[in-house]
Amino acid sequence: MSRFDIKMVTAEIPPPRLLLYGDPGVGKTTFAASGIDPIMVVTEAGAQGLDVYRLPNEGVCKSWGDLLECVDVLGKGDHDRQTVGIDTINQAIALCEDYICTRDFGGVWNAQRGQEGFNSFGKGNFAVAQEIKKLLNKLDTLQSNGMMVILCAHTGQHKVANALGSDYTAFGADVPRQSWAVLSAWADQIAHATSVVRTVSREGEKTKAIAGGSERWMMFEPEPGRIVKSRAGYEMPPRVLFDYNSYSAALKKDVVGDLIGRAVELYQQVGDDDKKIVADKLGLPKKKQFSAEAFSGLGKTKLDSLVNWLMSKREEV
Repeated sequence: MSRFDIKMVTAEIPPPRLLLYGDPGVGKTTFAASGIDPIMVVTEAGAQGLDVYRLPNEGVCKSWGDLLECVDVLGKGDHDRQTVGIDTINQAIALCEDYICTRDFGGVWNAQRGQEGFNSFGKGNFAVAQEIKKLLNKLDTLQSNGMMVILCAHTGQHKVANALGSDYTAFGADVPRQSWAVLSAWADQIAHATSVVRTVSREGEKTKAIAGGSERWMMFEPEPGRIVKSRAGYEMPPRVLFDYNSYSAALKKDVVGDLIGRAVELYQQVGDDDKKIVADKLGLPKKKQFSAEAFSGLGKTKLDSLVNWLMSKREEV
């Protein structure tokens, strides 16, 4: 049978590639070290207080070559580790910047007379992004061998171009935008680890931030001001308590199935005119209007929108 034959293929979902960013001390390293049979590839000293396998065995990766060698060792498969955490990808990129500056610019960071530097017109950061792809390819090999990949990162901010309105700034990993584009496209999941904070503003006073509790959360719901995602097959609830057991339980939960069930339930509760709007919009045959099958072709994003719309229409009934 040719692999180009047209047929239904049952997808086998490998372990996720998770990009986890949060403020220092929020617990990113502890989370990664709590995975199933973990090993940490360390570029910073955050894992020194944890009883966990690590590479290198002593100290931290001091060069880009060190980091690639650690991943290559894991790629040989002569081990029983099932989760690899890189702590942190920020420092990994800093090591890569040093490597690129030496390789491509003779160690010159800023342009000098007659010689370009790493920072000339962003050329260094573009070269780093291409080199980061080599690391990600190696991590893909680990994933294909059954390992979950967790990239820990410190929180930064990114300018987001908005074609429908004003541009805005959003939380993401604290890495250059060229590398961020590569990392965010690669990851199956991007999560923001944070405490819930609310603000209060009184007349004549500056806005004050007030902590919303001691719980720490992993945010997965995309919204202005926060860049997160969960790719099809790795869908997650909008937020999950920030510990590995809660994350693992949510990962195994049928988020899309729950949304379909909720959509069917709400669809039955709205008026006939609203039912017709949904049926016409989705091209649903009349006999399927109340079935889960009718909504099964929608992705999580569309199901979220449909559920929210049906909830608003139910309240009008």
